[in-house]
Amino acid sequence: QDKRNLLDDDIYGTHVSADHDIVSPGTGVAIIEMNGAQGAKSLEYTGSGQATLLWSDTRSGAGNDIYGQKINMDMTKVFDDEGLPIAVTDELETKPRTTYMSNDTSFVVWQSGTESSDIYFNFLTSDGLVFSDPQVVSTFSSNKKGPRVKRNGVGDVFVQWTDYRANATDGNHYFQKIIGGGTRAWDESGVQLDSYGDDHHARFVGDAYGGSHIFWERGTYPDVDIMYQQIQSDGNLVMTDAMVISDADGYQSMPIAVSDGAYGAYVIFADQENGSIDLRTQLAGGSSVSFEENGMLALQGLDGDVNYVSSFYTGGTDGEVLLNWIDNRNKKKLFAGKADANGANESFQNGSQLAGYEILIEELENEPVSYFQNGTHLITSNFDGFTGSKLIRLNRYDTDFNSTWGDSGIYVYESTAEQRRVHILPLPNGNNFCVFWSEIRDQFEYDIFMQVFSQDGNSYLGDGGVRVVDGSWVDNYVEAVMVTEDGNIMIFWVEDVWGSGTIRYNLITDSGSLAPNGIEGGYVLDNTGDPEYLKLTSVSFGESAIVAWEELHNFSKDIYFNKVNQDGTLEYSSSVALTSVDNDQSNIYIVKGDNSTLVVWEDFENGVDFNITGQLIDLTNMELIGENIAICHEDLYQGSPTIAYSGNEQFIVAWEDERGVDNGDPVLSGGLDIYVQIVSEEGLHLQEGGVAVASEYHNQSSPQLTILDIEDGSYTWLLHWVDMRSSGKADLKNLYAQGLEFVESSIEDGIIPEEFTVSKAYPNPFNGNVAIDVTIAEVEPVTFTITNVLGQKVYQQTLLPNRAGSFQINWNGKDIKQRELPSSIYLYSVKSNDNIVNGKFSYIK
Repeated sequence: QDKRNLLDDDIYGTHVSADHDIVSPGTGVAIIEMNGAQGAKSLEYTGSGQATLLWSDTRSGAGNDIYGQKINMDMTKVFDDEGLPIAVTDELETKPRTTYMSNDTSFVVWQSGTESSDIYFNFLTSDGLVFSDPQVVSTFSSNKKGPRVKRNGVGDVFVQWTDYRANATDGNHYFQKIIGGGTRAWDESGVQLDSYGDDHHARFVGDAYGGSHIFWERGTYPDVDIMYQQIQSDGNLVMTDAMVISDADGYQSMPIAVSDGAYGAYVIFADQENGSIDLRTQLAGGSSVSFEENGMLALQGLDGDVNYVSSFYTGGTDGEVLLNWIDNRNKKKLFAGKADANGANESFQNGSQLAGYEILIEELENEPVSYFQNGTHLITSNFDGFTGSKLIRLNRYDTDFNSTWGDSGIYVYESTAEQRRVHILPLPNGNNFCVFWSEIRDQFEYDIFMQVFSQDGNSYLGDGGVRVVDGSWVDNYVEAVMVTEDGNIMIFWVEDVWGSGTIRYNLITDSGSLAPNGIEGGYVLDNTGDPEYLKLTSVSFGESAIVAWEELHNFSKDIYFNKVNQDGTLEYSSSVALTSVDNDQSNIYIVKGDNSTLVVWEDFENGVDFNITGQLIDLTNMELIGENIAICHEDLYQGSPTIAYSGNEQFIVAWEDERGVDNGDPVLSGGLDIYVQIVSEEGLHLQEGGVAVASEYHNQSSPQLTILDIEDGSYTWLLHWVDMRSSGKADLKNLYAQGLEFVESSIEDGIIPEEFTVSKAYPNPFNGNVAIDVTIAEVEPVTFTITNVLGQKVYQQTLLPNRAGSFQINWNGKDIKQRELPSSIYLYSVKSNDNIVNGKFSYIK
């Protein structure tokens, strides 16, 4: 379908030959251009190098009709340009389908009517329609919908539809066979496949003997099975009761039927027994199957949805980023991978499974948490239900993801009570760390507990840990924790009373007792507006904490903040509103710089869609710096903001953005993209609205920023996100990443360049350093790649200029890890979103 006339959908097409010749490349050929919409297409080969196309058409303005066309390989049309009327009546004609029969004849079928509809068919040749009056697939008077059609090897046609004669709510699958001359070969009223009543999505294929094999879904999500039945050439069912192809636990769906060329048929279907989408297959015929029960595994884990991604920079001269996430490819398991300046580490391609047990997740209650300790070890916490209760498991991995505590790790406490909301806090001076969690141990309310573990997995605070917050008929959940400058622990929690909660804080020791500045029951931070979702950043090595949270006032959420000192005092006796504008402000992210802190949030002030807003706070006097910053207030949705501090009081903000629906490329239009902006006290450093750094098909969402490299005080960042570009019938969430380096660009004489240009590399040959000048007409990522004469990539960087103008790319003859490269000829490319310039230079030592 094509909307190039800017009004309604028309239909365009092309032909691609076996030699890859394309008719009218880039534009295609108009098959039908008419007023009204042309859509709902069905296209099939029709013999003699032709194809038959049917479509739904609203040109009459009075309803929906069916038109058709026969098309030659050179894209010329057999019928008039307006198409051939297939079904033009006062009724609503929909659901056109076609298939090839034999010689020059195609079979066409459609649904006619609305509340009470019927299924009609006709034959189509190059001379037009064969029957002056369309024929019904069934003589029984009933409501029929959704025809599907297949042929066998001799030109017999099988039609399937949903018929409501016996089940007015869900309907049943019915079938008919049409043979040459338009004869209904089976029962005039059709053949009922099964009377069960909860059957869906039948897919079928003819066999070599005039019969048909049918596979379908039975049940209601998430408990759906795959069923099978065969109809013989005379229209009789082979089995009295349908046969189960798969009744494994969970969701089996989307069967596809393929003939085995004889009396049987293969079925390929999706199996989500393990949480991911596996592909399974079975060979069926008669009343038997050939493969193992519930089908043979053909491909494991097509899905593997990525969720709850964490990333950590390891530091050092060969710095890399460790990433871990929850992956659904084989139930919910913990996976991990690595990335460095060279891209994803091939040793961990597609991630490596870290733990074999199934992980339980409930949003906000049982979410996984990870922490990278002392640049050497990754600590993970997840929930499982192996014992019957949701309990926290810990594990500890080195930077190659080898577990120091075995595959199963250790329980925080093997309780009979449910545990929730875990937090990990590394302790200074060694490899010990604290774990905080909430547990309903006394069966009445969730209290907060604490345990300290060593690097060997030994616990120090006794079996079950120490209860640090003991509620009285009120649930308590940890919001944030940090180590103070004097070595104590500052803990924040929420007393979760419906509609009238309180955020409290206290100071405790690493043994769980009150610190000198702690008090029984804790201090009240805020108890108005049902405060929740507190975020924290530490100041001056733990001397104090800046905290921000959400409060509900006048039916709208606002953002408040305060500074909490290690002696328990507050900077402000009454917390300060960062924003109290109309409608909700939520999803806070906070990061500290050298002299200021940036808080960002999702802003719904306009009442139409979310935008990204921020506020800078001066760390010296704890005053707000200026007004709220409109980081991105463009049309449509912007959300899930994240921040990184890049030095010089500049903050990088990344978010997911719905503006991709306006992308001029129809392949990329729709869904979410990733945008970035640089924020400082001086304002916004990139163009208004930010710059798109990931704009692909479907959704790119949940961005995060992690340091990738630091050189001479200049940062290179790893931006990673959840990406759905591989989605088809099912949405697939994968993990993508991009290295980013921000560069300053200049404008000569105030003139903005009008095009993308790349200079020759100079000097060439070079010894020591080579330069390339680049000009850009709009702000967009620019990727510089170098390969050796063997085609191996030795260096790559992605640069994001701060504005349209000129900047310089420099290379020092070293690879991505800054190792010396030999004298040689090297090939380079400079690529933007729409342009690429290639060249070569000689490196002579």
